[in-house]
Amino acid sequence: MPLLGTSALVVAFAAALFTVVLGAMGGHLQSRRYAELSRLSLLVTTGCIVMASGALMYAFVSHDFSLRYVAGRSDLRMPIGYVLASFWGGQEGSLLFWVTMSATFGAGAAWVNRDRIPQIMPWYHAVLAAALAGLLFILVFITPPFTTFYVVDAPLDGEGLNPLLQNPLMTIHPPMLLGGFATFVVPYAFGMAALLARDLSADWLRATRKWVLVSWMMLSVGNILGGMWAYRELGWGGYWAWDPVENAALVPWFAASAYLHSVIIQEQRGMFRRWNAILVALTFLLTILGTWMTRSGLIESVHTFAESDIGDYFLALLLIMIAFSAYVISSRWKMLESDHQLDSTVSREGAFLLNNWMFIGIGFVVLWGTLFPKFKEMVTGDAVAIGPAWFDRYTAPLGIALLALMALGTLLPWRRTTLASLRRNFTWPTAISALIVPSTAMLYVSTRGQALGVDVFTTGFALALLCWALIVFNVITLGIEFMRGTRAKMRSADTDALSAFSSLLSKHRRRYGGYTVHLGIVMIFLAFIGNVVKADVDATLRMGESVAFGDYEARFDSIEEIDAIDKFETHANITLFRNGVEVGSLHPSRYDFNDYAMLAGERGDPMKVTSEIYIRSTPLEDVYVAFLHYDAQENAAAFKLVVLPFTWWFWFGGVVLVAGTLICLWPDEDRVKQQYWRHRALRRLEVAGLAAVIIVPIIVFGGSMNAWASEASEPAPIEAAHDHDAHDGHDHGDEAATSPVAGQLSAEQQRIAYQAFDMVMTTCTGCAGKSLAKASPSCFASNEDRTRIREMVGAGVPLDGILQTFVDERGEEALAVPPNHGVNRLAWFLPLAAMGGGIFMIQRWIRRWTQKGAEALARDGSGAVSLDDERDRAFFEQLDDELAARNG
Repeated sequence: MPLLGTSALVVAFAAALFTVVLGAMGGHLQSRRYAELSRLSLLVTTGCIVMASGALMYAFVSHDFSLRYVAGRSDLRMPIGYVLASFWGGQEGSLLFWVTMSATFGAGAAWVNRDRIPQIMPWYHAVLAAALAGLLFILVFITPPFTTFYVVDAPLDGEGLNPLLQNPLMTIHPPMLLGGFATFVVPYAFGMAALLARDLSADWLRATRKWVLVSWMMLSVGNILGGMWAYRELGWGGYWAWDPVENAALVPWFAASAYLHSVIIQEQRGMFRRWNAILVALTFLLTILGTWMTRSGLIESVHTFAESDIGDYFLALLLIMIAFSAYVISSRWKMLESDHQLDSTVSREGAFLLNNWMFIGIGFVVLWGTLFPKFKEMVTGDAVAIGPAWFDRYTAPLGIALLALMALGTLLPWRRTTLASLRRNFTWPTAISALIVPSTAMLYVSTRGQALGVDVFTTGFALALLCWALIVFNVITLGIEFMRGTRAKMRSADTDALSAFSSLLSKHRRRYGGYTVHLGIVMIFLAFIGNVVKADVDATLRMGESVAFGDYEARFDSIEEIDAIDKFETHANITLFRNGVEVGSLHPSRYDFNDYAMLAGERGDPMKVTSEIYIRSTPLEDVYVAFLHYDAQENAAAFKLVVLPFTWWFWFGGVVLVAGTLICLWPDEDRVKQQYWRHRALRRLEVAGLAAVIIVPIIVFGGSMNAWASEASEPAPIEAAHDHDAHDGHDHGDEAATSPVAGQLSAEQQRIAYQAFDMVMTTCTGCAGKSLAKASPSCFASNEDRTRIREMVGAGVPLDGILQTFVDERGEEALAVPPNHGVNRLAWFLPLAAMGGGIFMIQRWIRRWTQKGAEALARDGSGAVSLDDERDRAFFEQLDDELAARNG
């Protein structure tokens, strides 16, 4: 297997270089022969990459511990599902998985478009193969996955997969996120190929439409599942901590979302060509940037490969791709001028333009906040930290603005807005929202809000209330759009509402699938509100004692201990009461994983202790409890208990988002049949070849969940262990400090303590990038700081004094929000300056476009035309045609 895998990667690298030459010659000479050869060479490259992946997967399944990578990621005791998931559990395997996904998706796109856009396809083969060659160079020469031990006898057992990663979510989250990163090379290659071929039509957009949707959906699902894993495994009571690696995965999603919206304008109006060229390149380059950040040691996080030796090579690849993209776009800049001009700022085009800037602006803020500490350290030599509190101050208002633009983009007509269209589109959503928002907000505050101790006189609550108003407005707007289309179908087809709705989704998948995606995003925003109105408490309880949080009360009843084969389990039994009435039981756990010597059968050194979170979830709120520590001598245990409203909607919104994307992706039945019968006889051999290329990795990689379900019989361990490649400074053993009983502090003192937790950064390298509020509750260093802050609050020290104490001891890096002086001002000023500059540029572009549009209207003598009305007429005419055809 090592020889086969290494040979396959070497051949794939050579074939990729050969494809680059053939594709460039085919595109430059417009030679069909070279174009066909480049496509076949790309298939050879893909086949070799898949062969190498199969060899590594076989090595895992057969427990071939002669391979360093296999020995470092698996052992004989692991269920087969986790053995398969170990493939992408480290640096070499994740990079090979990336290349495999890029190659298979790229080859699939090449095959689907083999008879289309012939002037673009050879350039596409060349660009795709160049990207693959860069990654293959790193795999072949820098970090080969088939390195063996230089010993006579290979190890009889491996080190095993990190217990934290032995979780069903971790068999899906990494491949989905890596797949989203890897597959965006397809639209990037098409975009650069179209520019190289000087083909500026929308053909390449149509060719990549569904590939972009697949990549965006994988990125979305990967980020959501990452949040779910953090929520269920890390124990701090949340799903997003603005971890540097979380940010590196989120920034490309913003760029990809902007691109998805921007291509609609080019397809509909022939505008935003320059935007699309920049966005398609920017998204792919950000995936490379994020990978470089996590593998270069630039940022510290539990997820990073801090000891990686490939950071410099990824940086070189990134710089080469930036230079290439900039050259191609700049050389075609004049050709990318739009066919049409912006007729009015108040139009759907104007809303989409602002939407683009908002996505890019949020992405820039997140990226700048992630990189600023390293930037300052390189410039001044002084350390500083930026934590979740800084990100929340920027992203909360920007996210609300994005939510407002979502509604405007749905309601505003194309080209030009009239008073009549404003009255028609905005009256009902505004009126209904004006009735629903105040009544529901007052009802919640007077009931659940009062029980949870929500303070309505805060900036956070004001933003939450504004967010709720926009959520209601968006839901009503989307509901009206669905109702309007359904009624039109019912009138034209004389059918019932269910059939009309089904026909609406079938005939207009892109439009109503997009509306469904927007509905999922709105649900996710509802979950964000829950972070403002949550209630939590840390408590140390003896058996029989209780603690109140919100209108709940938790009574610690008993402990159960189980000595399993590979761990020692401690289960806590808690009875939950609400307003004095028993409502259920909670069963959080602690696992002490141990390393067993397989030959001697003796217990080795204990591994880090982990916690199994218990969550009681409903659409209204989650009751969340983490078992932090147990002292058998004192017969006492420490717990973290949280009431987190609306979190259920985060996961359900993700399901709706995926459903909407699948609606957009669902193929047109008639078109599929026509293509099938047209190509069946001529392309049978190519279909078989493509099936081998695509199905093999699906079988190899996709079987992990079924295998896990059949063999894994235990709940997954969590929280204290980290990736083997991470630079981990956690100390989560039994000596972890526990917090004093929450009742020792008054409600006001607890509020001050939690404010300090949000503002003080942890010193634990395993929890790097997090504040004390979001650090692991089992982290010894973080718990010491939390206990110290509680003692200071109990002694009457004000919040400013607490923060100043930590700054005096540790410097500015102790705070999650850097002080506003010196170089630190750039952390605050640059995002504001960038957004201000963006607004200025938008104003200039809009003024220029509207002037040109007015001149064009004056030249042809026509008046303002509402494409909204034209589209409505065309829609009804299409419905009439469908009715006539059916009756005929």
